[in-house]
Amino acid sequence: MAEKGVYLVPTDGTYDGYNSIVEFSESNISDEDIKGFVTTTKQRLLKAVKAGVKIVYGSDLYLYTPRSIGIEAKNSLVSYFEAGIPVNEVFTNRNLQ
Repeated sequence: MAEKGVYLVPTDGTYDGYNSIVEFSESNISDEDIKGFVTTTKQRLLKAVKAGVKIVYGSDLYLYTPRSIGIEAKNSLVSYFEAGIPVNEVFTNRNLQ
């Protein structure tokens, strides 16, 4: 992706955000499954950043929860930070596009 200039739009969320979606949908997805998914998405994001892939913000998580778009947008940005991207890079777009 980095070599070809392809951008990644992760649409990631936080554990709390995904847990809220699972509760709202009355799904039987386990807590361990949610935690595993979040861990995998964090690893993928960091791997992409380290490889020089350009990251752009985007999310569709608000489609699956009664919570506001603003709350879900915040959760997506928090997920970048929780993955290990320094907050100044998340908000200043220094290494992310």
